[in-house]
Amino acid sequence: MLYQLLNWYFNNKAYAYQNVMFRATVALLTAFAVSMFIAPPIIRTLKKFKIGDVPEFDNEEANRLMAMKGQTPTMGGIIILIGIFSATILWAKLANFYVSMGMFCMLWLGLLGMADDYLKLTSFRRGSGRDGLKTWEKLIFQIGLGVILAYFVFKHGSSNWPAGSDGPFRQFTIPFYKHGLSLSMAAFSIIAVLVIAGTSNGVNLTDGMDGLATGCMILVG
Repeated sequence: MLYQLLNWYFNNKAYAYQNVMFRATVALLTAFAVSMFIAPPIIRTLKKFKIGDVPEFDNEEANRLMAMKGQTPTMGGIIILIGIFSATILWAKLANFYVSMGMFCMLWLGLLGMADDYLKLTSFRRGSGRDGLKTWEKLIFQIGLGVILAYFVFKHGSSNWPAGSDGPFRQFTIPFYKHGLSLSMAAFSIIAVLVIAGTSNGVNLTDGMDGLATGCMILVG
């Protein structure tokens, strides 16, 4: 939004705001400021409505160490999503295809995480166990997202590259191998699914451990 306004105001002249590194740095500061501003009221609201949880791991020792964290506010991922969304809306080129795909991915997985948390928090009303979404249910949504993203990214690359040529969008880069491997649509989709499901579940595995999920999100975000 700010990028478009500045572009209009300066008549598309080459000022600092058009530099990617400048906008990335300002976006980082924007996300940090927004997160710091909204975090206290969101945490207070979560505590007020007793939206809390006890971290649970597939390890008895880890569960024992985390037992003191009963009713830790959950759904804190909302703060991360709002921070990234605000910075992107303000400083990214919103017409960029890959920005749109990134926002779609964040929205999809954000809603999936919120649904999982909601089911956990309301399980007592339904008389079911503590679990939210089942593992296979999460995987269906993650695989579905990977396939959708792979299809549109591959098609976008194909439409913007000369027919019959081997564009960089389909290159799978391998360390120490200069040219990489050319991927078919099927291979591209498989790798996309592995990346989406792997990174998504990587956050799940670190969530609840002090600073681990947050540290991963800072670097990736």
